[in-house]
Amino acid sequence: MLESDWVDQELLERGRAFSKFRGLGMLIISWNGDAAKPNALSADAENVQFFLKVFQSTDGPDIIAFGFQKVIDLDSRKMAAKTVFMGGKKKGKDGKIAAKVTSSYNRWYEWLVSAVKMAMPPDTNAQRESVTDVALPPLSMRWMVGAIVARFVVDDSFIAAGQQGRVRQRNADVAAALEEKSLFPPSDAVEECTAYNSGGDGSMLNCDMNYCIDQRREAVIHAIPKSGELESLFIHDQLLKEMKHNRGFRLRMFQEGPSTFAPTYKYDQRSNEFDTSEKRHTPVWCDRMLRRSRDPERVIQFNYQRNEATVSDHWPISAAFKVTIKSVTQDVKVREKVEAEKTWVEMEMKMVLLASAREFCVQQARTLI
Repeated sequence: MLESDWVDQELLERGRAFSKFRGLGMLIISWNGDAAKPNALSADAENVQFFLKVFQSTDGPDIIAFGFQKVIDLDSRKMAAKTVFMGGKKKGKDGKIAAKVTSSYNRWYEWLVSAVKMAMPPDTNAQRESVTDVALPPLSMRWMVGAIVARFVVDDSFIAAGQQGRVRQRNADVAAALEEKSLFPPSDAVEECTAYNSGGDGSMLNCDMNYCIDQRREAVIHAIPKSGELESLFIHDQLLKEMKHNRGFRLRMFQEGPSTFAPTYKYDQRSNEFDTSEKRHTPVWCDRMLRRSRDPERVIQFNYQRNEATVSDHWPISAAFKVTIKSVTQDVKVREKVEAEKTWVEMEMKMVLLASAREFCVQQARTLI
């Protein structure tokens, strides 16, 4: 294991000897829709412009990922059971999408496709030919919290994106999703078992994570209008505290872009007001976007924002990334790997000789005492 990790890191540092690089723009949107239907966005001008404004927040992304949570009403046991286990009745022409998902998912799928076509330039399929080994493995549900993980290869770069939805229980949900045996199925396109180690060439996690702020509601609301005081809330944010202080936290090695926006939950629907119900929830940053890569310089985040859509009790977030994609000349890489393995053997021999020399010196010292 030590040798494999060292050789893998050495190849990362030698990458320019056998790789060509190019930039790829990614836009990721995460939203807990609270079972809202797409036509709910048509009720007023602000909501109508939601997707257009998100798409315009970055310059022509090559890949757009939507992470939607609670597309159906999970608070309704009857609805959840009927939708999840019975599925939809109608099938599309290819019999694939509609056969696997419900009418709720289909409505959002069609809405998103239409929104992208209206907001983005004509599809030239320029990137589609470069994307291979797409996998969307199903993950089990835990306490009504599910997870979706997408894996794909662009040229020779390995990308993963996922979403997942009381601190200890939330940590357990994260660990369960990441440790799921069926997380990534075997693939002929992935030759090396270390391809996705340490985030691969780029891993993004977007989700309603449900971590809270350990402060009273009044203190949080008082700090929100004053952007300079938002930082005073970060030290009480449960997710940030776990990432900083919990050495066993599975997301410890992930990074989050700077948050300059107000909490995204919980709002009164169709309103800018935080929860005024009897429960009066404390405002929190439930919705988060994290990233990780073996080489941090190959995944640069240059946008992180809250978006104005009021049809749910969550407000959506989005983030834009510039990902460095590599195209590998395989025969040159093989030669570099052989050289790296030889270097490791030489280092091992030196370490053995140093250990022997140290033992000899210790023995000589003992004879002189």
